Amino acid sequence: MRRTYAVTWDDRDTPPHSGKLELRAAGLSLEGSINGSGPVALLVAYEDLVGLRLASSHERLAGRPTLLLDRRGRSSLRVASVATPGIISEVAEQLGALRLGNASLSNRLAVVVPVRKGKHEKIRRLLDQGPPFDPERLGLGRHQVFLTDSEAIFFFESASGVSLQRLLADAKVWASAAAWHDCVAGPPRIARPSYSWAAALPGDDGLSFAATPGPGDSEGGDIYSPSPAP
Repeated sequence: MRRTYAVTWDDRDTPPHSGKLELRAAGLSLEGSINGSGPVALLVAYEDLVGLRLASSHERLAGRPTLLLDRRGRSSLRVASVATPGIISEVAEQLGALRLGNASLSNRLAVVVPVRKGKHEKIRRLLDQGPPFDPERLGLGRHQVFLTDSEAIFFFESASGVSLQRLLADAKVWASAAAWHDCVAGPPRIARPSYSWAAALPGDDGLSFAATPGPGDSEGGDIYSPSPAP
């Protein structure tokens, strides 16, 4: 069952809205009204969130604990709790996790290729020569190959802004892999990540897994930093 939070919000250019916040699969949903004058609905896709932080005392909405959401190409949103101050820290933690997970799922995948018996030595020689394409030119951030007794698993991680779907559909990439043809035993399968975990590194400028400031912390702070302008 999806949890809802009672909140008020504004984008600094409109009067405050009152209603509910939900964290849905497609993004953050805000539904409510402006002083009871009519329904208002807003859906912010997770990939459009470029910054998330707890507001300092002078930035708060109506003086209540407030979350500042920086949106790509749009004005920032302020979201404040209505009755329970602690929900802002809870929403901040969930948003940070959802945003990280969304990025991981869209930027990484593996291609599982069944290989013929007796071809492992040739495959190892081919791998020693490197991939049959230029990973940097294709916009990859990481590329690895894992071997089992019956499969070669090609792992791809894109650099920022690069579509893996478009990359894998590029005929030039696979046409350059002609040397592999007699090693392949069947059609490849695509495996997408369904779970991801990463340890927080000291000094990491990304998402912090430390406890977020509670309702008594007036100076706020970054949950994750705004992305650099394109």
